[in-house]
Amino acid sequence: MSRSIVVREYDIPSQFAGLVIGRGGSGIRELEEIDGVFRVILNTNFSSVVHKLEVLAISESICETVHSAVKRRFAHRSVNKYYHIDKKDIGHVFGTKGGFLSELKKMPGIHRIFIDTKTSPDVCIMTVVGGSEEECEAVMIRARKKIASSVNSITEVYRTIIDVEDRSLDEIHLRLFGIDECVIPEEESNNLFLISKFRESPLSLSIPEMDLESHPGTAKSGSIKFMEFNADALSKAFQEALGNHKGSYSAEQLDFHLSLGKVIFSGGEMKCLQRRKLIADTGQNYLKENGFRIFFVPDLNLNYIGRLEKQLSLLNFENVNKGCPEKYTIVHLTSLIGNDSKNYNVILAVDEDLQSYTDASQDPRLSNEKKEVVKSIINAKTIGEVLGLTEASPRKLKQNYYRLTLFVHPDRNLHPGATEAYKKLNDAFDQFKSSQFDCAPAMEVSMPSDEKEEVPPKVVRVNTNMPRLCVVTTMSDKELDFKGSLVRYEEDQDQPTKVVRDALDSCWDDRDLEGKISFEDHNIQVGNIKQVLEMHQWIKEIPVNEDNEAGETAVLGVKVKKSREKRYYDSYWKECAEIGLKLEREPGSEITGERLANEMLLLKKWAERLLLSPM
Repeated sequence: MSRSIVVREYDIPSQFAGLVIGRGGSGIRELEEIDGVFRVILNTNFSSVVHKLEVLAISESICETVHSAVKRRFAHRSVNKYYHIDKKDIGHVFGTKGGFLSELKKMPGIHRIFIDTKTSPDVCIMTVVGGSEEECEAVMIRARKKIASSVNSITEVYRTIIDVEDRSLDEIHLRLFGIDECVIPEEESNNLFLISKFRESPLSLSIPEMDLESHPGTAKSGSIKFMEFNADALSKAFQEALGNHKGSYSAEQLDFHLSLGKVIFSGGEMKCLQRRKLIADTGQNYLKENGFRIFFVPDLNLNYIGRLEKQLSLLNFENVNKGCPEKYTIVHLTSLIGNDSKNYNVILAVDEDLQSYTDASQDPRLSNEKKEVVKSIINAKTIGEVLGLTEASPRKLKQNYYRLTLFVHPDRNLHPGATEAYKKLNDAFDQFKSSQFDCAPAMEVSMPSDEKEEVPPKVVRVNTNMPRLCVVTTMSDKELDFKGSLVRYEEDQDQPTKVVRDALDSCWDDRDLEGKISFEDHNIQVGNIKQVLEMHQWIKEIPVNEDNEAGETAVLGVKVKKSREKRYYDSYWKECAEIGLKLEREPGSEITGERLANEMLLLKKWAERLLLSPM
């Protein structure tokens, strides 16, 4: 007597198909091993939203048993919530390189998050799939807080300047992005273009001469303005940024540096753009209408390292840490207490496998070279000996001083006496500037005992915020472009930051496979990780005004980094070179828009010199 077969179909949300099928079909096979089951089929062609689970069994109750087993696999993952987010705010939800969105996806009970940017011209629809309405709502609460903090805390000034002097070259021709210059993240690897050439338009002779510079105040706060490259416009941009934040920082908290990289056009089709339309007040809209967005990529191919270091040597720069390059790890993480969250940027001293150093001597902050520099400064009797002026010309005073600060700064040196040596060094520098008398007695400090912690702290520094006040990017058909960034830098000293520091120092090695750390009432989630495998610091004392070499000087620092970066849960590291230039400003220097503009022009000139050598 043949047995009857019962067939039942069940709706399965498409996002859970993987949970049903399992690795290599193991999930289906497991269901078919249930007593009384003949066949289990998942029909994925029904629709893109819902799949059909077809169960063939000896009875309806057996079919229900299979369905229950499937539901248990995605228990607490079956609630879908939909939220509307204004398009102007969606960038804050994505975060840098998608970092904040990745953090949202890792919140408790959340399976997936989808963001639809195309259905509506004004809003994006964020779909949150989670275990409960409360867990989905927690995602939106956190997203709203991120938007509010991003909008209210900082007003950024963005300028993209066209670095081609001949303004009659109105046509901007694009070419497909190659792999010679930059390293691009996988998610950004499609439809990428570079500027191939600026050319004169056949219509340009009939176009009357125009003032093509953007007019202040016509673009929304935080949006990009395109403009021609001139010192006055550059000075106004920096002054606008300083004015937006007057009184909210001290000069010591400001950092200005120049990065080498390339401006990339993403989306759209390879075509010719018109320069005059791009730098008009509606330039941003013109770019969008053509389907493009632009972004700056500072991640260069590794072959730039050898080339630039050769050129630095030819230009008589000094490689300060040739024998012991700096190594450190930058971790982006989020600390959660209930529904409250805070983002942190933490510099850690860990090895290349992201583990604590097994021997304190492996820590770059405890190198023998740094130990000897501390002893030398502590034992110095005169300010000239402290500054190394006994055999070097006072002409290199600033270069000597800056080199020594790199060795004895307490963030970089954990040897006993490093803090005392740093104070003595600064005192000697101040004395010499005011007296020019290198035989004056140096500050007396005592060398502490050699006793030190067996295990040095892993945390070098914790930052909760490094807001950018102004970003100025050049755009050209040259080999590389440049980005000048004015940021406000400070270390957060509040209690949550102290807890994060303690958590990483004590529990870093106990994090789980997803990068989660539990400490007291904090849940810490590790996001992006960047490891600086080698950082060489090159310095040279240069005249600030090259037409007057006997005038004011400054130390030009060039950082050459070999780095690698990944999201915590990725197995693949993206390796790249990073090149940054910075003028070391003396403490107490007045910061103005004109001064910052002159700094950027000087740094840009030196960056172009570094690129003169052939590949």
